[in-house]
Amino acid sequence: MSNHEDREKIRQIRRHRHMTQRELGERIGLRKNGANRIAQYEMAYRTPKRDQLNKIAHALNVPEEMLFLEADETLQALLHNLLWLDQGDTNLIELSLLNKDNWSQSCNRTEKGYVVIVIHDEAVQNFLRDWRTEKSRLEAGAITQEDYFDWKIRTHVVNHCLGPAARATDS
Repeated sequence: MSNHEDREKIRQIRRHRHMTQRELGERIGLRKNGANRIAQYEMAYRTPKRDQLNKIAHALNVPEEMLFLEADETLQALLHNLLWLDQGDTNLIELSLLNKDNWSQSCNRTEKGYVVIVIHDEAVQNFLRDWRTEKSRLEAGAITQEDYFDWKIRTHVVNHCLGPAARATDS
């Protein structure tokens, strides 16, 4: 856990569970200074180790992964994972270009329809458009499976998800 959003997860979940810092500290086996240690985690004075995060997740009754996701890397990790899922089965992920007028109407609608996730981030949209273009080229036979794989492993998702200033300094 490294940034403000990550630290905030413990606090938000703890408060949602109507638990004090002392109660959480006791549930994870910290003795008299448990409240202080939890406060230090929430304020980023200390960083909990993985085994401690496992205990915290268990005490808060949340999946461990909930606390391991790095907020500044989550979107990038999601996009990388989607690329790898697509590598295993190129029919699994459909990338459709929808305009604002028909974004809630799916192409190839089934009886129950599709659920669509829209990420309102211009850089992510640019990445998804680029991905759709490459995938369409594969489906049309304009590139080979090897070319498509090469595009996916060479694509810097981070460059799509960072602003122009950060992209200029990223190497």
